[in-house]
Amino acid sequence: LFRALVEHSPDFIARYDREYRRVYVNPAIQKLFGKPAEDVLNQTPADESPVSAPDVYIDQLRQVFETAAECSVEMPFRTAQGEMRWGHMRFVPEFGPDGQVATVLAIGRDIHEIKESERRFRTLAENFPDFVVRFDRDCRFLYVNPAVEKTYGLPAAAFLGKTMHELPHHEPKRDAALITLIRRTFDEGVPNNSEAAWDTRMGKHIYEIRYVPEIDAAGNVVTVLSIAHDITKRKQVEMTLSQERELLRTLVDNLPEEVYVKDRERRFLLVNAWVMRSAGVQSEDEMIGKRDEDFTPPYLAKQFADEEEEIMRTGIPLLNDEHTPPHKPDPKRWYLRTKLPLRDGAGNIIGLVGLGHDITERKQAEEALRRAHDEMEGRVNQRTAELRKANEQLTALYRVGQVITAPLQLKVVLDAITRSTAELLGTDTGVILLVDEAGETLTIQGAFGLSEAVVKGTRDRVGESIAGRVVQTGQPMIANDLLNDPRFYNPSAANEGLLACASVPLVVGGKIIGTLDIHSKTDRHAFNEEHIHVLNMLANQAAIAIENARLYEQLQLARDELEMRVQQRTAELAAANAQLQQDIIERKRAERALWESSQMLRLVLNNIPAFVFWKDRNSVYLGCNYLVAANAGFSSPEEIIGLTDLDLPGKDAEAESYRADDRMVMETGIPKLNYEETQRTADGRVIDVRTSKIPLKNPAGDVIGVLGTFEDITERKRVEDELRQNREAVLRFSEQLAALQQVTIQLSKAE
Repeated sequence: LFRALVEHSPDFIARYDREYRRVYVNPAIQKLFGKPAEDVLNQTPADESPVSAPDVYIDQLRQVFETAAECSVEMPFRTAQGEMRWGHMRFVPEFGPDGQVATVLAIGRDIHEIKESERRFRTLAENFPDFVVRFDRDCRFLYVNPAVEKTYGLPAAAFLGKTMHELPHHEPKRDAALITLIRRTFDEGVPNNSEAAWDTRMGKHIYEIRYVPEIDAAGNVVTVLSIAHDITKRKQVEMTLSQERELLRTLVDNLPEEVYVKDRERRFLLVNAWVMRSAGVQSEDEMIGKRDEDFTPPYLAKQFADEEEEIMRTGIPLLNDEHTPPHKPDPKRWYLRTKLPLRDGAGNIIGLVGLGHDITERKQAEEALRRAHDEMEGRVNQRTAELRKANEQLTALYRVGQVITAPLQLKVVLDAITRSTAELLGTDTGVILLVDEAGETLTIQGAFGLSEAVVKGTRDRVGESIAGRVVQTGQPMIANDLLNDPRFYNPSAANEGLLACASVPLVVGGKIIGTLDIHSKTDRHAFNEEHIHVLNMLANQAAIAIENARLYEQLQLARDELEMRVQQRTAELAAANAQLQQDIIERKRAERALWESSQMLRLVLNNIPAFVFWKDRNSVYLGCNYLVAANAGFSSPEEIIGLTDLDLPGKDAEAESYRADDRMVMETGIPKLNYEETQRTADGRVIDVRTSKIPLKNPAGDVIGVLGTFEDITERKRVEDELRQNREAVLRFSEQLAALQQVTIQLSKAE
């Protein structure tokens, strides 16, 4: 059997006696020499050998004869065709009847392709820009590539054989978490991912790390390969983009007018609360992706479509257009509209930004004033009645204005999680009930197919009803014919038409946190035991071992292991390189989105007919739009950055009042809205303004400053004063007329 195995083995197998002479060679060696067996037998490696170092080969033989322990070595050899290749040589002792080493069996294997693959792997790793590190089971460094050495300014020797805790840049909490992930990779045999921040020579950088198990032929994890990619710039771009979006969203949501953004197809991309109120919807999701045709009459939608197509075709904006849409039977209202083309980084028009401001109060006040002046020339009684009517209209308009400027509370209900469960199982409902913190009551947190009354009214105690019993026992439950099942108790669902129910526990970390339920409204016996399957897997392992073939099988497994490891490493590095290219694309896309977001913010700020500014916690100006800068006597918003109200010309009298309002809003976190005050402009005029201030918060919810807007209401105040004076003049005239009539009556009586 031994001869049959070695005669057909592709490995080079020879037997040496104690004088290092060949006493047996298999056909593979004969082919390597290019000679028959009789020409190479009874010769030593020193006489003739294809290996490049015969003396090293003989030393290995001598070592086995002296120690009776097998050994191995890798060395080059030359083929019969003269080609130099790498081989793995293994020397195994063979014992005689006296227990002494009688002969040594030398087994050589051509590992040239594997060595070449390892060389290519090392070349790739040595030139890879990401960190490539290998750990043993004690979490010690076995290999680091030059990228690690360059980043930390340390040679590879400073890492090898050490754990993270023994390195100069050690951080206990971070390194303990990373070591836990490495050990998990060893234990579970599957890749793990994490992020970590490290102090490097270039400062603190953030890395995305992947831990990959390296598995031998027997399926054991022998090492873990770690690849770390620097994502610092991507994180910075994401943070900046998030801050820009948060500032834009805060501004848009708190401006006292309609603000919206559309794409080239006139579909809404962004709307604020004023737009939603005008369209009669409760949430932004109801408008995103839709057009004006979905919310306005056809004739009005066509007008909007025509003018917006013209704006996006020509790039010419629509500025301060006074618009009176005929919303019958609603009373006539006036809007001051602005629509601007929205461009991308290359200057291409990709949509438009729209602004709308309800100026009905101003227009109605102007109309009332005009009528009052015209009617003063007619009959006194008619003028008095019309002035009274105008005064009533103004009062009503003020009340409407207070409602419009009041904070709008929006309730967004997200209840789509269970939809996929119901659709997948073909049931009428899908419900998630969760246990409260006290562990006593379950309430519906997600539902599909149930009425709002059932969702709000369901409160199952643990141990009661269907879901409560499932939580208590931890066992699934099927309840058919609910109407006659005493376990089912839910008064709020009495009229819901539920006929059957199936409920299973939700378990996280060994703890039951709630149930996932499904219901049928059409079948009393919709569910049965077939919905719960327990699959048993029988594993049979057969092992046939032939002692004389053991050596051959081990060598075969070793070769397969080496080939698998090389292929795995090459594939992982190729995947890492592909991920690097994708990260570059994502970073460029994020940078482009950040630029477009900034352009949109500047476009909105500099074209809205309102004064907008924002300050830090010390009431120092961080920015403003052009209207605020011009009002303070500056030519651009950049000139006001870094100043306070105390530094602005002509603001000495009002500065402390402004700063006190800032402090109150920032310290309480409560907005101060729609209050009137006076303000001195750069040219010395005193104007009346209506001001609103809200706290400016970062993504974490901390107050970092104040955002303010104000509008000039001087003209409106003047109109109100004129109306009041005209009304007083009419009253005086009426009194004089009445007195004159009295005198006329007396004179008539006297005659």
